[in-house]
Amino acid sequence: MKKLKALYIEDQLDNIEIYGDYFRNNDFEICTIQPLPKNIDDYYKYILKEEIDFVIIDNELKKQVTYTGLEILKEIRKQDNNIFIVLLTSFDYDEYVNALGELDYAIKKQDFGINEARNLARKIKRAYQLGEEIKINNEIDKEIEILNKRLNDN
Repeated sequence: MKKLKALYIEDQLDNIEIYGDYFRNNDFEICTIQPLPKNIDDYYKYILKEEIDFVIIDNELKKQVTYTGLEILKEIRKQDNNIFIVLLTSFDYDEYVNALGELDYAIKKQDFGINEARNLARKIKRAYQLGEEIKINNEIDKEIEILNKRLNDN
């Protein structure tokens, strides 16, 4: 399996180092954007350009920008339903549950440690593999549809 690449969206450089290490230690490549973009749409453009496999977002970004991590998550979801997103928060995340999709995961920073990082790494890798299988199946379905149309046209 290829080494997966993450975009870590965080407004504090020390947190990028601390929490980024958990992901790097589980064989992920970590990318960041500093300073954070003023335009929330720029994140998805970066994801496409850099071929990002999953996203880690701190929910509180007020040291650099006025929007939240949850708003970024929602914006990315408008463009892509298949990318795995981890929302890190210092607060109870019960309020975020309704906003999270099937491939979204919320965790409190103080609960995040070595064991949680390993478990999360497994989930991310499984989600990535499932996403790749879905892409392949969609391509096969398209090819079958094209072949069926050709057969019906003849």
